[in-house]
Amino acid sequence: DDSPGGRGFDPINRSRSCTEILAKASANLNVWILFVLYAASFGVELHIQATITTYYFKRFRISIAEAGLVSSVFGLMNIFVRAWGGMLSDTMYRSRGINGRRDTLIGLTCGEGITLIAFSL
Repeated sequence: DDSPGGRGFDPINRSRSCTEILAKASANLNVWILFVLYAASFGVELHIQATITTYYFKRFRISIAEAGLVSSVFGLMNIFVRAWGGMLSDTMYRSRGINGRRDTLIGLTCGEGITLIAFSL
């Protein structure tokens, strides 16, 4: 159950308009934190995936095919990393509720930033 109050919602309920639902979601700080963090992490992922082949090709002087093969590992790695992040988030949700889930996301995103800075040096 991902609702902050531990209450689910009936997706068939048509008593509220889409605008009312959007206004209520937009007023929730957790929604905006998730929006910013997800935009930042997914944007970085897309940028790296788009440029990493060229980087390997120029930096390590390997063929473009080899660089593409090596850079595909980054995309494949995300299959496992996303699952592990989800499991950690679920664990934190069970112990601390929605705040634990939010704090896990913030911590992992900061860790991603620090790691990317270290790799760029």
